[in-house]
Amino acid sequence: MDRRQYLMGAAAGLTGGLAGCLGRAAPRADGGRRESPLVQHGLPPTVCGEDVHEDPGIYAITDPVFGPDWDGLDVEALYLPYNGEFPVEEMTVVSVEHDGVARAYPLTILWHHEIVNDTIAGLPLIVTYCPLCRSGVVAERRVNGEPTTFAVSGLLWKAPAVYEGAAAAQNKTFGAVATGGERTQVTNNGNLVLYDYATRSYWSQILAQGICGPNADTDLTIVPSSVARYDEWLAAHPDGEVLLPPPHSKTVQDVERATE
Repeated sequence: MDRRQYLMGAAAGLTGGLAGCLGRAAPRADGGRRESPLVQHGLPPTVCGEDVHEDPGIYAITDPVFGPDWDGLDVEALYLPYNGEFPVEEMTVVSVEHDGVARAYPLTILWHHEIVNDTIAGLPLIVTYCPLCRSGVVAERRVNGEPTTFAVSGLLWKAPAVYEGAAAAQNKTFGAVATGGERTQVTNNGNLVLYDYATRSYWSQILAQGICGPNADTDLTIVPSSVARYDEWLAAHPDGEVLLPPPHSKTVQDVERATE
């Protein structure tokens, strides 16, 4: 069964529970699992007792590659808007500008990889998207003051609705869909749980907050971002850089294969 379909079924049936991924469970490095009190008010309340899965089926991008555009690029159909049913010009991109550098992260890539670890003009950041919630978050990828890598845990956790609403009101998160370049409403559903390589803490994507492990209750620092149509973004940023899809950009899986 397709991983995305499986996740959607799990979210509907378990209301944001464990994604039910296959694969070996990775050991927890912290020796315990300190959790935020908030966890008990979300679903499932047992998320902190679940292990990160080494093969979640969704692989964060850890070595992003950029170009001026996608012209002449051989792109797999899965990275095109609705598998090529819509023109590339209409796809939604997440726009980030820092210290004179402008970058666009197509939602068609984020749909399949959910996390992009990047450094823009010296600023380490993550660009994240949860397709089940239609939620995007851009934040610094620092833990305890040091840059680290974030990856997909293979778990889902549904935040209490009032906290999800507060995150949206505080502009921590934004809603977006694959085409059109406009913001939309975030859906409070089973949400992406990230983990960091430094401490293996679990992080709620939609809250941009640690929920389990040494960094429970720690907030990620939000980086300002916006959404736009790809063609409109290119017109507004003639010197901008656009994220290229795999195999140009490399993922966690690519790195693991290279070290085997």
